[in-house]
Amino acid sequence: MVAGFSEARAVDWLRVKFPSFDSSHGEALDCAATKNERDYFADTRLLGFVTTLADGDANRPLVVAAVRMKRELTERTSRLVQFVYAKKVLQGAIAKGALGFSGIPSQGLFFFHDANGCFRLSLVTAEVERRKLKWNEAKRQSFFVEPDAANNIVRRRLADPIRSFADLKNAFSVEQLTKEFYRKLFDWYTWAMEPATDVHFPNDIGDKTDDRRYNNEAVIRLVTRLMFTWFIRQRKLVPDALFDRDGVAGLLMSFDPDSMEQDNYYRAILQNLFFATFNCQPAKRRFIRTFRGKSAERHVTTLYRYEREFRGGDGSAFRETMRKVPFLNCALFDCLDRQEREEDGGRELYFDGFSGEKGHAAHVPNGLFFDDERGMSQCRVMEKCDRTKPDPRRRNARHQQKRGPEISVIRWRH
Repeated sequence: MVAGFSEARAVDWLRVKFPSFDSSHGEALDCAATKNERDYFADTRLLGFVTTLADGDANRPLVVAAVRMKRELTERTSRLVQFVYAKKVLQGAIAKGALGFSGIPSQGLFFFHDANGCFRLSLVTAEVERRKLKWNEAKRQSFFVEPDAANNIVRRRLADPIRSFADLKNAFSVEQLTKEFYRKLFDWYTWAMEPATDVHFPNDIGDKTDDRRYNNEAVIRLVTRLMFTWFIRQRKLVPDALFDRDGVAGLLMSFDPDSMEQDNYYRAILQNLFFATFNCQPAKRRFIRTFRGKSAERHVTTLYRYEREFRGGDGSAFRETMRKVPFLNCALFDCLDRQEREEDGGRELYFDGFSGEKGHAAHVPNGLFFDDERGMSQCRVMEKCDRTKPDPRRRNARHQQKRGPEISVIRWRH
């Protein structure tokens, strides 16, 4: 667990990751030459240089600096200001010259950090074209890091040895991260479609042979809804507890996240989120009324189901959890369950299977979401679900700050 950013921890990590890291050139750098610098930066420290980083036959030495922010750092704050300042630091290193190693230090790692221990680790690079430096894009090649978050993606991205400049760029590459995401998502889809997982949807209630016939459409719909939800979560508008093993266990009466038989996560958590939260105004959100297992509201798909499956048997904790989730009124979250008119055949069609009635509910096993190796939690769609308990001092200090998490944390070696 990260106690908070410090230059000492950063230097220890750099020495492990880069054998040629040299801190002998460390010094304070100016960060008050412009209004933006004075407004945003408290101080800057050149931590040193990675003196040897092969790029084919060339050497690409790496500048490493730590910049302390005057303001709270979030995933989106002041990225352009930081990028402009990083370029200035690199240009200064190039102009200084004669540092005792070969190559031009036109690339650098920058730790922009705040008083809460949050930091952004940014790789800023330049290529020489026609005697000018062409810089990478300002919004690329960075990880936002929070002390109270798990390190799922960044741990994988920076776990492998970095022996060359190409290795370093690949670790920060958005393209590589995107390829990894879609590969994992396709692997998950393939797994969900296997007969052994027993994913099924009722579809036509009167036809027991079609329960898996439209699985490809239903599973793609599920993935699309989850991806949209992920973007909503980036704005902190959906509670992380809904995607966390412990958080879900605190809501449901009985929850086995690894089970390939139990399916209450999809039914009670995701379906209630999709259909009866996103598509229902907050003042109207409530559980469906039943009497002896029957309900006159069975076809109202914007009411919560599965009340008895929540702790306490009344779903009150779940309703409170959902209280601040916004009403989206989005067609993507329209429940497709319906009853045809008599003139159209009168069939009961449960393409989503949002029902507490026997034989009318969908079955999507919990393990598909939480399996440690193959589950949806291994994709970015649910990536932020396994946060550790936050420091209450940081939470209280920042509870009004709307911030969206980007990647995750690095676990520094002490």
